[in-house]
Amino acid sequence: MINFNSTCIIGVDLGYGNIKTSRIIFPTGLTTHNTEPVFSGKILHWDSKFYKIGDCHKPIIPDKTVD
Repeated sequence: MINFNSTCIIGVDLGYGNIKTSRIIFPTGLTTHNTEPVFSGKILHWDSKFYKIGDCHKPIIPDKTVD
């Protein structure tokens, strides 16, 4: 993270296996649930849905521009 002219710049590398910032690495993948997942972890509750972060690896796609 770099502070520049009152702006915070966060560099992020979105890979197939991991998302990397300057200070943390975590698995990619996001699963959506209509009810709260049984297992705890990195869960975001937003707009009546539950999103589990880092639950799986992103599938490999030949053309990275489609997603």
